[in-house]
Amino acid sequence: MTIDAGRPTSGVTVASLLEGMRTVSYLALIRLHRRYVGSAIGALWSLLHPLSTTIILIVVFTNFMRVPINNYALYLVAGVIPWGFLSGALTTASQSLIARREVLQSSLVPPALFVLADVLSEFITFIVAYVVLLVLSALIFEPPGPMIVFLPLTLLPLVIFVFAASVPVAYLAVRFRDIPHVLQIFFAMMFWLVPIVYSTDMVPETFRHFIVYNPFSLLIQPPVILAHGGVMPSLRLLGAGMTVALATAAIAWIVHRRLNREIIYHL
Repeated sequence: MTIDAGRPTSGVTVASLLEGMRTVSYLALIRLHRRYVGSAIGALWSLLHPLSTTIILIVVFTNFMRVPINNYALYLVAGVIPWGFLSGALTTASQSLIARREVLQSSLVPPALFVLADVLSEFITFIVAYVVLLVLSALIFEPPGPMIVFLPLTLLPLVIFVFAASVPVAYLAVRFRDIPHVLQIFFAMMFWLVPIVYSTDMVPETFRHFIVYNPFSLLIQPPVILAHGGVMPSLRLLGAGMTVALATAAIAWIVHRRLNREIIYHL
C-alpha cells in the first residue's frame, strides 16, 4: 500500500498503522547506519557525549560546589541522559523536514514518518546509553534498588511527549526556520530550571513551585526518583507527567491534521 501525503485517506486502519511503523523503523535504522558508517568506533560515539558530560558534572558538583546528594553519580545519570534524549530528539526533529527538502518533494511518504523515524533513532541511542551508563554507575558507585525494573514505566510519559512534540516542532520549523536555533538556546537555559544537577529541596521556597511544576520537571523527575531513590514516584507525579504527554499528543494530532498537506509548499 502506498500512502500519498497529498491525498485524503479513508481513515486510519490497522494495516496503515503497521505499514507506518515498518516505514518508521526502516528509516530509523538507515539513519543510524548513516550516522556511524565509516566511523572508527561507530555507535560508541553515542556513549561518549553523555559520558563526558556526566563526568564533568560529577567532578564540578562533587569537588567544587559539593552538592549534598548521596550517590550523586547515579542521580546525574538518571537525569542527564533522559534530558539529553528530550532536547536532542526535539532539536533533531526541528531540522528533519528541512534537511529532506528534495526527498519530500518527490516522495509519497507522509512527512510525519520521517520525523518519527529521526526521533526513533534518537530513542534507540538513548536506551543504549541509558542502560550502559546506569550499569557503569552501579558498578563504580552504588547500585540502584530492585525497583529499577519499573524504570520503563516512569519513562513512558517522557517518551510519549518527545515523539508527540516532534511533529508540531518539525512542521512549524518548516515555516519558521529560526526554530532550530531557538530550541538550542531554550534547552540550554531550561536545563538549569529542571532538577537534574540539584534536588528540589535545595531550591528556595519562593522559587520551588516554578521548578516542581515545570512541565519538563514532571517528565524528568519520575525516572530520577526511581533510579536514584529506589522508590516508585507518587501516582500524582506520574499522572501529571502523563497528562503533559497526552495533552502534547492531542496537540500534535491537531497540528498534523491541519498542516500535513501544506508542508510541501513551504519547503
